[in-house]
Amino acid sequence: MGKANDLNLTQTGIISASGTGTFTGRTLTAGTNSTVTNGDGTAGNPTVAAGPLVYLSSVTASTSATLDFTSSIDSTYYAYYFVMNQIKMASANEAPAVRFSTDGGSTWKTANYSDQATGGGNNGFQNSGSSSRDRMNMGLGGNSLAAASWVTGYLVLTNPSQNLYPMIYGDTLIFDPAANQIQFNTRFAGVYQANSVVNAVRFLGASGGNFTSGTIKMYGMCTPS
Repeated sequence: MGKANDLNLTQTGIISASGTGTFTGRTLTAGTNSTVTNGDGTAGNPTVAAGPLVYLSSVTASTSATLDFTSSIDSTYYAYYFVMNQIKMASANEAPAVRFSTDGGSTWKTANYSDQATGGGNNGFQNSGSSSRDRMNMGLGGNSLAAASWVTGYLVLTNPSQNLYPMIYGDTLIFDPAANQIQFNTRFAGVYQANSVVNAVRFLGASGGNFTSGTIKMYGMCTPS
C-alpha cells in the first residue's frame, strides 16, 4: 500500500484506494431525502444531511385563475407538503381552495368534496363546513375579507397514491396589509369522497377569483423512520 508521501492529493473529493494499490478521487451523490456538500479537496470530510422534506417544484402566480401541480405526485412519498408564501388575492371576500385530478391535470374533480374550517382573527370567530362542495376551502371570512389580502400557510396531502379517500389538512393566515391586521387564522381539513389515486393538485379561488402574485412550493414528505 502506498505511503502518505506517495499520494497525489490534488484531486477534489474523497480519496479511495483501488484493488491495484492506486488511489483516485471520488464524490458522493445525493439520494432521496439526503443532501451532500462535497469539500474543496484540501481538508475535511463531506457533509451529509438528511431531512423529512424534499423540494420538488413551485408555481408562481401572475394574475392567475389557478395554480396547478401536475407532476411529481405519485407513490414516491407518503405525503406532499405545499407552502404558500404571500399569495395575494385579487378580489375581496376571496380565499384559496383546492381541487384534485386523477389524470395528471387533464381534467379536475368538480364535485363530491367535503371540508371543515375553523378560526378567528380581527373579524371574529367562525366555523364553516360542508359535505357537498365542488372544491375544498382553505380559508374563512365570507364577505368580510379585504381585497388584495395576503395568504400564507401550508397544506398537506396525505397518501395520494393509495386509492383511498384522499385527504388534506393545514393552516392559513389571511392578512390585510392596508389595515395592517390579521383577518383570519384558519385551521382546515378536507376530503374527496371516493377511492382515488390523486396525481395532480389545483389551487383556485374559493369564489373563482384570481391570484395576483405569490408562490406555492411543493415538497415530498419522506416516510417516518
